[in-house]
Amino acid sequence: MTAVSGWWDEFFWGSLVVVELFFVALMMTILFGLIGAGAKLSNNRIAKSIASGYTIVFRGTPEILVLLLF
Repeated sequence: MTAVSGWWDEFFWGSLVVVELFFVALMMTILFGLIGAGAKLSNNRIAKSIASGYTIVFRGTPEILVLLLF
C-alpha cells in the first residue's frame, strides 16, 4: 500500500480520463449505429448497399482482426 501512496491523485485523473473516453466512444457508437441502421432501412439503393456491404464485411471478421486493422 505504501508503494502507491503518492499516486492517488494520478490514479484519480487517469480514471477520469478513462470514463470520459468511454462516454465519448459510447456516443459515437450510438451515432454511427443509428446512421448505419437508417441507411439499411432507407429506400436509397446506394446507402442501403454501402450499409449492407459494411455489415457483411465486419460481421464475418473476427473482432481481434478489426482491432488490428484500425
